[in-house]
Amino acid sequence: RMAENGMRLIGRPKRLMRNTARWEGKVVEAPTVIRRPDAFYMLYSGALCCTRRCRYAVGAARSATLLGRWRKFSGNPILSSGNGWRCPGHTGLATDASGAVTALFHAYRSGFGRLAGRQVLAAPLNFRPDGWPQIGEGGVPPAPAAGAAPNEFADDFVGPRLSPEWEWPLERVPGIRVAGGLELRAPVRLRDGSRAAPRFDNGLLAHRISGPRYVAGAVVDRASLAGKEAAGLSAFGLSPFGVGSEALGISVQGRSVIVWRRNGERVRVLARRGTPASDQVHLRLTADGNAYRFEVSPDGAVWRSLGGRLRGRIEESARVALISGGARAAKARFVSARLEE
Repeated sequence: RMAENGMRLIGRPKRLMRNTARWEGKVVEAPTVIRRPDAFYMLYSGALCCTRRCRYAVGAARSATLLGRWRKFSGNPILSSGNGWRCPGHTGLATDASGAVTALFHAYRSGFGRLAGRQVLAAPLNFRPDGWPQIGEGGVPPAPAAGAAPNEFADDFVGPRLSPEWEWPLERVPGIRVAGGLELRAPVRLRDGSRAAPRFDNGLLAHRISGPRYVAGAVVDRASLAGKEAAGLSAFGLSPFGVGSEALGISVQGRSVIVWRRNGERVRVLARRGTPASDQVHLRLTADGNAYRFEVSPDGAVWRSLGGRLRGRIEESARVALISGGARAAKARFVSARLEE
């Protein structure tokens, strides 16, 4: 039970069920309960949810009382992969004024859909003649429909405010100033008070993508960089379960343009070449699923590849990111950025 203010638990917890079916794997979680005239019904999720090896699905159980005994449906799972979606689960329920119930849950698009992250789906919750619940039709999510517009953009950072589509990790808040360009400052300390390591993407400003194929570009003001300060462009994503992050990027630093890979705090330089002599350095990132290619140009017209075709290990919630780093409190200026999907 919970206290009236919802801020603490009262009494001792009681186990209602555990993972006993093969499809549930090592975990059952994310329960939601609905009361019907004959019984309480629980929708719960089981198996691995959040990597390319996911097996997530939804099961049902019912009980005459809230504390059990809960009996699982012999036809579980009632919702699993199919119809262009993988690993649906973590169900919530909403009831409209007519009493109709809708199930909301997340799932990945099949193929490289995991790179865009889990998406929220909705399907009717109905009850079969034998009383057990079903979500949608056929035990699979509804077929993909036309969704939101692509996340394409072209930003010249004219100001006075940053476009609301840009975002950054909560634990690593950059300094930002927009006025005739973007000034991106790497944080000195993280949210927990610890010192931020001077990695290439210590300061990070990210933008969502819609799918696995895109071309991103950024123009760096080379004169804004001093000493070991670096500025660039990267593909960025969370590691499984949000523990740490991974990135593959290109940075301008001193007289070099560098392609690098980061896994957690470990950074490895993959390729290096001299910086163009122009005042502005154009960078381009082309992504095709988990394959990436980086290019550099003095003018945005003549491009040279750096590092060849690289394989990425970004699992989920991929972003395109403008980055600054390489030195403590690094500061960099970007003239513009764009994304084409």
